[in-house]
Amino acid sequence: MKITDGIEMLAIEANLTLGPAIIYPVLVWDDNEVVLVDTGFPGQFSQFVEAIQ
Repeated sequence: MKITDGIEMLAIEANLTLGPAIIYPVLVWDDNEVVLVDTGFPGQFSQFVEAIQ
């Protein structure tokens, strides 16, 4: 979900101890750098790559 130019909230499914959930990491970027805030849980790398593309 685009928040504004250079800020986007992703929706990533996660299987937690208490059951399925959705986490909402945030991408912040400009012309030179990208920062991922809240990096999720182990084993979710491919979900992040898919959501970012």
